[in-house]
Amino acid sequence: KTFKSEYKCDNIVAFPLRAAKNTKAMFVVGNSIKNFTYTSDDIDTIKVFAEQISIAIENDTLMKKSETLEIKDDVSGLFNRSYIVSRLREEVQRSIVSQRPCSFIIADIDDLEQYERKNGRPQAEVAIKRVAKLLTDLAGPIGKVGNVEDGIFALVMPETNKKTSLAVAEKIREGVEKLVLSENNADRFTVSCGVSENPLDGADPDEIFDKATSAVLKAKKEGKNKVIGAGV
Repeated sequence: KTFKSEYKCDNIVAFPLRAAKNTKAMFVVGNSIKNFTYTSDDIDTIKVFAEQISIAIENDTLMKKSETLEIKDDVSGLFNRSYIVSRLREEVQRSIVSQRPCSFIIADIDDLEQYERKNGRPQAEVAIKRVAKLLTDLAGPIGKVGNVEDGIFALVMPETNKKTSLAVAEKIREGVEKLVLSENNADRFTVSCGVSENPLDGADPDEIFDKATSAVLKAKKEGKNKVIGAGV
């Protein structure tokens, strides 16, 4: 009533903006149009904005915490496995509550050990950093990228369904294939990707992680340099 009086709104839709399971603010949309009714499509659109703002608030909070916590991988500069697993768990829980999709991508560099034996560890680390930069660029503003194992990357993709993440994974595959890794342009990487989605492939974060991993292993068996979705 106070809000309606202060801003002279007759019609209001409001959603809480939550971070770390706490309500931090409210996202409110209103107007003074007489006999106006928000449709279900209007409310769904407003809800999507609210969810994305919530994610942005939580990202800001986590980035501030990262200044005092060891959550980064030394080689790639990306988030480490512990952080990515924790983030996946939080986003899966959020997607269940909000009934919105959350997908997960694993991108595994093909034959990294062979590349390292040929070129040495320092050059392998340079190549890993270039792949990490590519993945960060393709993850978008709310995606989170981590290095969960040497040369194995994971992307948590809130508000993103499997179809869209498969397209992102394909861009990753194509981008890695084109990366220039050395001055003479002789060396090339390929990458195998697996994609899973909550709730399509499970409502448990461990299951989502395992399904993406299984899809990567299938891509490896089928010749590498390939993108496969869980359940295919």
